[in-house]
Amino acid sequence: MRWGRRAWLKRRWGARQGGEADKYRDLLIKLYGEEKGKAVKYAETFEICEYGRRPSMDEIKLFPFYDAK
Repeated sequence: MRWGRRAWLKRRWGARQGGEADKYRDLLIKLYGEEKGKAVKYAETFEICEYGRRPSMDEIKLFPFYDAK
């Protein structure tokens, strides 16, 4: 039963996060460079709150998963 759940989750999560990577492919290439940006299979997107302060690109690059060139 446990493997069935994992397969279900992989299909469901993979379809959603794979779609996000495809939708924002141009931005991924801009941020990570041509080779790495095209290689991204899955991505999770976040919406910046419209009521808060907008972070600069330098502040966004402080996220630990962002590997600046």
